[in-house]
Amino acid sequence: MHVANLSVVHQALVVLLQETHYHTAEKLVPPSFALAGAVFSRRHGIATFVHERLSRSLSGQSSSGSDVKWLCVDVDGFRIINVYKPPLSQMTSTSVPMFPHPCLYAGDFNCQHTNWGYANTSNDGSSLAAWAAGGDLSLLYDPKGPASFLSGRWGSETNPDLAFASSSDNEQLPSRRFLEKFPRSQHRPSLITSTRLAN
Repeated sequence: MHVANLSVVHQALVVLLQETHYHTAEKLVPPSFALAGAVFSRRHGIATFVHERLSRSLSGQSSSGSDVKWLCVDVDGFRIINVYKPPLSQMTSTSVPMFPHPCLYAGDFNCQHTNWGYANTSNDGSSLAAWAAGGDLSLLYDPKGPASFLSGRWGSETNPDLAFASSSDNEQLPSRRFLEKFPRSQHRPSLITSTRLAN
């Protein structure tokens, strides 16, 4: 399993997956990790795994009827929110709740905005940017870095996969970089490093 290999090579402590396409987690759990939360679906699905040596608890998740799927896991006092917004769903100011500092939101948002490398800004992108600004969240984005998604069909490179972090005056923001894309996938996984979760 590629996720298991990446988690070992990069000494990951938390793994967020979107578009799992499973009803159970048995085939997804990397070695030495525990399933902390999941929204199962044959069409979409998300799952969050936390290294077994860390304390963890599920703090909340989207309702079954919600278009935008999210789940919040508290890892040693650090809230990590896994998000998946299907391309045809609408992003609003209430699609994903705002959690108190310290928190990190990461996932596949499928929202276009010039702030993260698109040529144009969509209504969903405007809503997402306003939501982040309203919660005083910082976008973890390097305009000089590679894009998160490489479309084989259109030959384009875009950034549907995003991360936002809360911040304080005396604390460094998490860093984020993209790895090589998965085999048989058009997405590049990202590695987010935070001083709050030290190896």
